[in-house]
Amino acid sequence: MMAYDASGYDPTILRDAFVEEGQRLLADALARMKHENVAVVPRIVDVAPIGEDISERIRITATEFNADLMVLGTHGRRGFRRLFPGSVAERVLRSACCPVLLVPSHQALTAQAQIAKPTRADATAANYELPR
Repeated sequence: MMAYDASGYDPTILRDAFVEEGQRLLADALARMKHENVAVVPRIVDVAPIGEDISERIRITATEFNADLMVLGTHGRRGFRRLFPGSVAERVLRSACCPVLLVPSHQALTAQAQIAKPTRADATAANYELPR
């Protein structure tokens, strides 16, 4: 279905790229959750109709899924910059059907760096050569 009347513009190329990236991110998140023994049911959801508010789609999906908790990443903006409209996480928070845990992106990066930080055991194992 063509959503735009621009001559020569095919939005399916962009949509397919987004779906592919979403599937890659979903697989990565699922692997991390399984590694931590967290039970999850991941899903990718399309907005329908095109142009539907993303925060509304998240709320509807959480309701349909009977979610106990929603976890959303944020940009972690504060003060004056937070006043600008466009924060999906804030709109979800205001209309949520269940508790919402907001994780600022800088905290996610810090946690990821801690996970990726090599330990003394990693360094020892890396320096050890197996006998041939």
